[in-house]
Amino acid sequence: MKRAVSGCLFLGVQLGVTLALVGCFGNESTVFPPGLDPLGDNELSGPGTEADPHPEAFEVEGIEGGRYDTMLGRGYVHAPPIDVWNAFREPIVSVDRRRTAEWSSDRNDGSGYDDSYVVHHVVHDLVTVEWSVTWRHGVVTGTLDAPELVSIRWQKTEGSTLISRIEGSILLRPVGDGSITEIELVYHTRSVGAGVAEQRLYLEDVYNNVVALAHGEPLPPVD
Repeated sequence: MKRAVSGCLFLGVQLGVTLALVGCFGNESTVFPPGLDPLGDNELSGPGTEADPHPEAFEVEGIEGGRYDTMLGRGYVHAPPIDVWNAFREPIVSVDRRRTAEWSSDRNDGSGYDDSYVVHHVVHDLVTVEWSVTWRHGVVTGTLDAPELVSIRWQKTEGSTLISRIEGSILLRPVGDGSITEIELVYHTRSVGAGVAEQRLYLEDVYNNVVALAHGEPLPPVD
């Protein structure tokens, strides 16, 4: 089955936020834990059609901006939220395997979130570029074993000034009978030599990684 997609990930979490923030979905208000509120609104309709409202595909719209580029993503994985969330919790899912020469990860024990870790990246190009991205995960509604809404935030927290912004948010929620998970993504990024086209290719890889792991398959190869 062909799996469609486009985009790249990254987040800006305000550290030390003490007030819960409110995000709206339909006619219901959802209170997010501090540091797990969505990065912004996402009005992208996604890949569904009347005949197939929840295909296993992912669409991304890239918007070039002065301070940073914005990627809006929406799509579906044919697996329940717990399996999709567990796939996203594997640090290698977010690593750009096309370019990254070295990577490692450290857990953030005691972070106060349901899961948190830092992923360190090294890319050897004309110059060696290193940076670290901090990830935070939390169940907003439901339980750890049966999540109904999961929020994921990530941001660059250290590294080269060639990457001036990496910040993003992902929401996971069940659709239909609960056997399919909707992914909603907002991503802001700015880095030298990587525009919207490169971010789309990266996000396609991330989505395909998640689909594979959620179905119990190995990571797909990249060109």
